[in-house]
Amino acid sequence: MDFAMPKIGTSAYCQTAPHYESVVLRANGKLTVCHGVKCIGNPPEGVPTLTYGAWLDNGPIRCTSLKVGVRCVVRETGKGFLISPTSIKPIS
Repeated sequence: MDFAMPKIGTSAYCQTAPHYESVVLRANGKLTVCHGVKCIGNPPEGVPTLTYGAWLDNGPIRCTSLKVGVRCVVRETGKGFLISPTSIKPIS
């Protein structure tokens, strides 16, 4: 998750493997989904892993770890995504 980063802004990024996909949620609710090996990479060191039911706020975005995957939404609008090991589903 990035908050007010120069040239990046505020966003949440998630990826899944071995079903190689990634998704970026911007603070305005825009989603960018990528499919294939080119879409994933290694996370920076020290990135926390959310336990089931735990959540993390980053400015206007909240990500919650669920048994079915990770849900990230812009809290004001509810727009976002649910990512699981096999799919990325938009939430509008």
